Amino acid sequence: MNFLELASARHSCREYTEKKVEDEKLDLLIKAAQLAPTAKNKQIFKLYIARSPKALAKIDEITFCRYKASTVIMIAYDKDNVYVYPEEREKFTSGEEDCAIVLTHIMLEAKELGLDTLYINRFSPLKAKEVFHLPENMVPVALLDVGYEVEKENAIATLHYQTKEKEELVEIL
Repeated sequence: MNFLELASARHSCREYTEKKVEDEKLDLLIKAAQLAPTAKNKQIFKLYIARSPKALAKIDEITFCRYKASTVIMIAYDKDNVYVYPEEREKFTSGEEDCAIVLTHIMLEAKELGLDTLYINRFSPLKAKEVFHLPENMVPVALLDVGYEVEKENAIATLHYQTKEKEELVEIL
């Protein structure tokens, strides 16, 4: 599968089987995270991987978007070690963008491995910090459902295949 085929095949999965993600595949997802480009290659992210029933119950406390995935990855960044942009952008840091890049790598590797994912930003980061007892310096950004999709017709939402016209998205300067 070439890259565009892989990117097209990846979609937001909202119904998972109970099949567990194999340790070998989880290790490859972690490797994809390690290879993701981050600002100054500081790798300020941390992956918190929920797989046990107790941890998954805690995920269910902070979001209703787990959809029975057997694994959920929470990504957070260390606010004390982010890259701070110079000059007029001094109020911006690399934290959230680094996390988004890392999760994109994980999502694409997951699809390559036959896994499905759902990027979840609908949760309370403050509640996540409380429920998982995260250190003060860690800022949760997103959750990622990971698992095996229930096989059924029309599992992929029709919106997945809709894109705006190139002219709406691109301006050559």
